[in-house]
Amino acid sequence: MMAANWWNIDSAPTAAEWQAMWMFATLLVAVAAAWVALHQLRQMREANENAARAAESSAAAVRESVRPYVEVSLGLKVLAAGDPTQDNGGKVAFILVRNTGRTPARRIRMISTPEFENSGEGRSPGPDPVLAALRKAFSGDDEISMLAPGNELRYVLDRTEAIMAPGAKVPTRYEIMVSYTDGNGDPFEDEFVIDVDPWRWSEAAPEAIDVIARQMRRLNQKRED
Repeated sequence: MMAANWWNIDSAPTAAEWQAMWMFATLLVAVAAAWVALHQLRQMREANENAARAAESSAAAVRESVRPYVEVSLGLKVLAAGDPTQDNGGKVAFILVRNTGRTPARRIRMISTPEFENSGEGRSPGPDPVLAALRKAFSGDDEISMLAPGNELRYVLDRTEAIMAPGAKVPTRYEIMVSYTDGNGDPFEDEFVIDVDPWRWSEAAPEAIDVIARQMRRLNQKRED
């Protein structure tokens, strides 16, 4: 009987007290388990967030690597002489528009500030269709439906000497805004500056194909003579 009622010994916990202690111990275990679960959940959430950020960065890098990129720049060209007995022909400055990206650029619009001007040297009197075409292309109203990767457009601007000479009577700096989309319709916008000054002392030579064509004309002329 004494063994059965050992908790009734003086100073020993009662049955209710033992029950309370077991409940408290169970609560501590539950709290510890909950803390561990919350900690694991927090770690899992942080890992998922890091993975999502890494995936997003990777996707952005892929999109950047395959996006179209429409570039506008100044080009200089030395023409092979029409007369095969001459060394070189005239020198022409032109505006080059090209897609240096890896996918087609679509719905391309370009705006030039200020509006393009040329000296009129070497042009017939009256309206200049070449200048009109250049202005139209960079008015913001004209749209190029598509420019494939590696393709380029060249718009004649002026004779090189007319815009390169000190005190040129035409603008020598233009700011170009270009907007376009990719095949998914995602928009892009880039700004370029065409500044003649750094080109003033740049050397230009005829392209190899033009030199070959000139040499062929010389050979043909000698054969005819």
